[in-house]
Amino acid sequence: MSGVSYCCLAGQEIASGNRTLTYVRAIGDPRVAVSLRSPLIPEPAGPVPENLSAFCAAMEDSARPANEATYPDPATDDAPWYTAGRPESAEFLGVHLTEVRVGNVIARSASPRYPVGGTVGNLQRTQRVVSCAGSMYASTERGMRYGERWLTAVLAGSDCDRGDDLTLLLACDDGALRTVPWAGIVDGPTFTEWGGVPDCVMQQVAFQLASPLPWLLHEADVWADADVGAAETFSEMATGPTWTGDVAVVVEVTSGGPDPVTDIRLTVAYPVASECPTANPPFVDATVPSLPPNRTLRIDSARREVTVTETSSGRVVGGMDLLTFDGLWRWAEIGACTTACVTVSFDGAYNADTHLTASTVEREL
Repeated sequence: MSGVSYCCLAGQEIASGNRTLTYVRAIGDPRVAVSLRSPLIPEPAGPVPENLSAFCAAMEDSARPANEATYPDPATDDAPWYTAGRPESAEFLGVHLTEVRVGNVIARSASPRYPVGGTVGNLQRTQRVVSCAGSMYASTERGMRYGERWLTAVLAGSDCDRGDDLTLLLACDDGALRTVPWAGIVDGPTFTEWGGVPDCVMQQVAFQLASPLPWLLHEADVWADADVGAAETFSEMATGPTWTGDVAVVVEVTSGGPDPVTDIRLTVAYPVASECPTANPPFVDATVPSLPPNRTLRIDSARREVTVTETSSGRVVGGMDLLTFDGLWRWAEIGACTTACVTVSFDGAYNADTHLTASTVEREL
């Protein structure tokens, strides 16, 4: 991929082509040339503003008036790396990624077989690797050195062992945002000179992140977000994508207080004549006999995890042990070109502030 530059890790912006190239253009350093994919947008009257919203319209800051620069400067914008009291942070101009490669995750083994031929193994979904390369810019040497330390710290992620969510813009389209779950740095960042430009002004940067999960997640499609009453049922007809990948169901129940919520049931079944709920036997059937008060249960088939957290602190206090089901556990996943009925029902006791959020998440391979 080339020409699109936006990504963030754990909600922290790492690279934005619009932001960085606007800053570089405003500095006007003759050693660095910024070429535009399309003309700058004119103001109603007066000179052309220094903005690059046409570079990728999906990244345009629509909150700014049309006659203002999209990004004036790091300090005014409170750029992700800017820190008041550290003047060098205002002299770093950011990262512009010119290449983001999302690696392949579909593989199978093959081995020779005596006396002729070979054996082909089962199809496997391996870890996801994302490789990034581009440029870093600064107006001073101390600004560039600050930027190196900032980027290294951000890419290190949080203290969470499984990594953080990496969000990428794969194309100049609002619907092209994808999330690589639980990503962590595995190589870099490495910094090298770029041609004859001093590395205190512009330099190359490259790094790799990897996720243990193979999927690229789309933005969630929320189909239930409501307070829950007694004997209430929520249903949705969910359809898998028309190409490689699937759709996964995510259900989150907050119990409130002071009493437990009992007999919460999640089912997924193939419908009869588009009937939802359906009388067909479910292929996913899980019950939560009792969710303690002031707890949040999350059955996340998109990431294949079940967690129970304290609503107040967010501390994880449980997981699969809260579920009952017959036979082997199956995640609520709906394959490509397949339609299924998803139902969440509340058949027991509840609190007045019990709340359900349910969504489907499309996943690509």
